[in-house]
Amino acid sequence: MTGWPCLGVMMSPETQPPGRSPWPLRALSLLLLVQGAGLGYLAQWKLPPGLNYYFGSLAELSRLLWALLPSITYGLGALIALLVAVDFWRRQPNAWHFALLVQGLTLLAGLLLYLNSRPPYLYFMLGYSVYMVLYLHNDEIQTAFHTRGEPPLGEELG
Repeated sequence: MTGWPCLGVMMSPETQPPGRSPWPLRALSLLLLVQGAGLGYLAQWKLPPGLNYYFGSLAELSRLLWALLPSITYGLGALIALLVAVDFWRRQPNAWHFALLVQGLTLLAGLLLYLNSRPPYLYFMLGYSVYMVLYLHNDEIQTAFHTRGEPPLGEELG
């Protein structure tokens, strides 16, 4: 149920206008777009200079791939976050699961960075992902993706 309970105005998800998403869904879509843009910027920033190497040996190729790993990781995270933001906006059924997957992968990458190099942007990245995980567990967000055949979240069968 969404609305203003203090004023007695409550709308169930079935009575909401079909073309308009609740504001938490729109806000989360925008936050996912910001996260995707930030990860895309990190991917571009982490590219090593001068990618036109001559690969004379396998060691040079593996060194280049190791140098490209952060950029590839951030780029894939940005791509997934941008696709999930569009799915969230359109209220696709699995968008919530994919958004949680993006946050889990971002937190995993942040943990690996924390154990290795601790760059200055790390704490912002971790804090943003933790906030997104908490926001994904908002009641209105979960209600929007609840299907009619399943029991409400938090209730047991039987």
